[in-house]
Amino acid sequence: MSPAKSEYLSDDPHKITERSQIFLLLERLSNDHSLVNVALPETTECHINSILAVDEKQGRFELDEFRSRTAHQVVTKGAKLVIQAKIDEIPFILSAEVLEIKRRGRFAVYVMAVPETAHFEQRRQQYRFHITHDTRIRVELEDLEGELYQGELTDISVSGLRIYLPDSTLPELAPGSQLTRCTLSLPENISLSSRLELRYTGDPSASFQAVGGRFVDLDPAARRVLRRFTAGLAREQARRKARIADRSTKK
Repeated sequence: MSPAKSEYLSDDPHKITERSQIFLLLERLSNDHSLVNVALPETTECHINSILAVDEKQGRFELDEFRSRTAHQVVTKGAKLVIQAKIDEIPFILSAEVLEIKRRGRFAVYVMAVPETAHFEQRRQQYRFHITHDTRIRVELEDLEGELYQGELTDISVSGLRIYLPDSTLPELAPGSQLTRCTLSLPENISLSSRLELRYTGDPSASFQAVGGRFVDLDPAARRVLRRFTAGLAREQARRKARIADRSTKK
């Protein structure tokens, strides 16, 4: 997608509007020290840059100073910059406003407003992280009758998850039904609980059952815990890919 087309149209099939997902994707770019392309206002020029920090509380993120003096002089308060990157080879594009230009020693930092929407071409509304076999996360579900079901987490996003139930089977429930409680036992003895709206329950007659659902009324503190956990998964995923790439180049 060209910069000219990145003023997202309402019918953009890849538009994302969940702020927590936009923050998560920006944090991945920052934590992985990924390079991004930035299109300057009223020009066709693009310059390489990087995201230095992301502040969810303030709704801001920071861009490094352009090394080109000409490009730096174009950036003014209120200007719109179009940022383009790839996350796991998936295009991610957003248009952000410059809130202020700060000085840090000899260099400048562009403080940007996190936009309400962005463009991300993954099919899922939220980026899902797969849980590897060496990271076992126990999950306990409780239905409206108080029955408990034990399972293991197989993938997760900031909005939902999928669970493998090896030894227990949920009763047949229609998509949209809610469970009273879904509790995740995260590393470092951290527990996270929420109601869960079922989106998928698999086949209850099979030897095991897979359950997919969406978190309901996740409070801000629990959402911050979830975002830290998924950000850690993103970093580990990036390190794993780097190790695989390093091994392949040495062969």
